[in-house]
Amino acid sequence: MDRAINPRDGLVFKIDEWLKLFSADQSGLCIVCGNKLEVRAASTVSTTTHFWHSVRGSNCPTIQANSTPYLNLLPSEEDEANAFIVKSDFTQRFYEVFLKCDLLCAGLKFEEFKELVELANTKRIWYYRDLTFDFLPYIFLTLKKFSSRDSRFRDNSFYFVFEPNLKSYNALWIDKKIRKKIWKVESVTYSEKVKGVYKDKRKQVVTEYDIDSKYPSEPVWVTRGRTTIQKLINLN
Repeated sequence: MDRAINPRDGLVFKIDEWLKLFSADQSGLCIVCGNKLEVRAASTVSTTTHFWHSVRGSNCPTIQANSTPYLNLLPSEEDEANAFIVKSDFTQRFYEVFLKCDLLCAGLKFEEFKELVELANTKRIWYYRDLTFDFLPYIFLTLKKFSSRDSRFRDNSFYFVFEPNLKSYNALWIDKKIRKKIWKVESVTYSEKVKGVYKDKRKQVVTEYDIDSKYPSEPVWVTRGRTTIQKLINLN
């Protein structure tokens, strides 16, 4: 991980800032799970100095083995009436959901988005009781891992997680103790000069996003296209 919380003031520092301001022996806290992090120096040429979960058995979802504790769960109690409303809203506003996913996802292809929708069907996401439209983009993003090989506009592979205390999706809107946030966990490859030779290195970058009801504006061509279509079909 490339950043940690300083427990003394609650501020977040990147690893390079941390090493300048504090001792490498000073422990930090994880921005996702809040557990102890320690500085680990690069042990191989291919890795860089980073924070790591030093306590065995950590449940932090930034550790890939822990990344999807809720993924194989189905709704314990299905809400058919609410599912109809959410599906109807999605049908009307699916492009907004696509844009929001793309904003966080980097280079999302429509085929990938279609796969997310199909996964949502398989996992019966629509049927969670009291689910609302604004949670859909974030839930969709946790349904699969995104490979750099799947999009030429994507430099790195990554996945999305909610906080480790979340055991089922509906806790997002039911449990007030669950933070309304999502984290992008990205494996970044970069070049660094080592003894006069550039070497490829890797680091884990974690980016935090708030869960909100804001959506990107649609492209101008879509707005113009809608006006054109309205004229073509005489809908004024």
